[in-house]
Amino acid sequence: MNQNYRPSPTRILAKPILFRLAVLSACVLLAACLPSFSSKPTPKPPSRTAPKSTQQAQASSASPPVPSESALCLSLALPLQGAARGIAEKIAQGASIAKREMERQGTILNVRMLDTDQNDWLNQLAALPPECVLVGGPMHATAYSAAKKSPAARGRAFFTFLPQLESGDEGFAAWRFFPSHQDQVDALLSFMQIEMAFTSYGVFYPDDAYGRRMAEIFRQRAALRGAVVQTASYTPGAAAGWPEAAAKLVGRREINKTPIPTANLQAIFLPDSWSAADQLVTSLRYNGEDKAVLLGSSLWGEGIQSRPPALPQHYQISVFPGAWNPGLSSPGARSLQTAMQGAVPDFWIGLGYDFLHFAAHMKLTSGWTPQLVTQRAAEARHIAWSMAPLAWDAQGKAAQTLFIFSPVAGGFAPVQPDQLKAAWQEAQTRFADRVRIAQGESPAPALLAPAPAAASPLSLPRPAVVPPPSAPATPAPGADAPAIRQAAPPQDTAKPAASPVKR
Repeated sequence: MNQNYRPSPTRILAKPILFRLAVLSACVLLAACLPSFSSKPTPKPPSRTAPKSTQQAQASSASPPVPSESALCLSLALPLQGAARGIAEKIAQGASIAKREMERQGTILNVRMLDTDQNDWLNQLAALPPECVLVGGPMHATAYSAAKKSPAARGRAFFTFLPQLESGDEGFAAWRFFPSHQDQVDALLSFMQIEMAFTSYGVFYPDDAYGRRMAEIFRQRAALRGAVVQTASYTPGAAAGWPEAAAKLVGRREINKTPIPTANLQAIFLPDSWSAADQLVTSLRYNGEDKAVLLGSSLWGEGIQSRPPALPQHYQISVFPGAWNPGLSSPGARSLQTAMQGAVPDFWIGLGYDFLHFAAHMKLTSGWTPQLVTQRAAEARHIAWSMAPLAWDAQGKAAQTLFIFSPVAGGFAPVQPDQLKAAWQEAQTRFADRVRIAQGESPAPALLAPAPAAASPLSLPRPAVVPPPSAPATPAPGADAPAIRQAAPPQDTAKPAASPVKR
């Protein structure tokens, strides 16, 4: 309408106000007297609400709705084409579930996906709008190093899916949204100290970058708790020499040709893949060591999912840490399980799901400082986690309180401390009786008596005197290789294997 038009007093007097209002109302109702201010065609009337299945299909389609100007912008930097594509897609799937969930609650998110397998992914990063501050990822240390050196990373706050960052970076140049090697060791030592009161450990590790780093972390963290640690290494891929290496760790001696370990090791840490576990356990048992609790790394849980224990009786006093508990019933875990509609979530889906909820709570915008990011992260840690919760200290360093599991027939299960204690005590009794028999003495009466009816679920029947097994054979190449491996400084060291993510 022209704002310069002014009706004359004569017309005002001639046209009663009431009549003019009536005419204007009629024009509005008929939509015939109003001019067209847009060249766009008249929109069609809204259709009826689609059935639930149709809505879900639309929500997961490749063409997302255009976010509003008030939408919170963030991005995910994931390897979407290479060997880690399957894992990256699971993270993206979890993030998509969280996005739809939050949008139903009124939180609109603008999520940009960056493919770190593309050569121009840093150009894609640079092209993001300045308000797209928070970046989830990368998953590979090489991609992180490249981003760190690039001007494209300026103004972006990275929460990486890596177990460690380059020296001096964490809490300043970037942050972690992933369990660290130290988290694994701390979870094991804390459990052993609180539940078992252990103070003596052994570490039997592969002589490679990952194994040496894990052994050193274990030694340092155990020393802080006043524990004693003995170590021995073996050559990866040369299992024929592992029994000899294990003999040095346990202090093997023979009594009437019966191998007897002399080192007082209450638990032995085995930082290697699940595919190597059987050979390592056999090497220890070949030297008479079957009374120490075996401590695996998170690699065990990853491998057990595809290959459950073939000899579960060898793992009745074994534990390992993990960030994902399939039986968790926390509010976040239940929400994710409901959204999966019968499908089974896993750690990677939970990682993407939790990250998006976390990022939405951060509400990070341009102009941030490391101190602000750390403060926001500390506040956002109170989200409803689907996996083990993460927390950030005042320096911006992350720590994750991991779950403890035991290998069982068919897979793994949360450890039951009382059952583990009972099984460990039975192992001490068997060992003491084996020594008596080797010395020509009679075993304790309990050894000859039948097993009680209510035996510990973790305690499988075994013969009173266990003869030493034959030396282990060399494992087949190409078995499931470690996925959570990364020595300092982070590198994408090539491994033969199932999971392509090298951390």
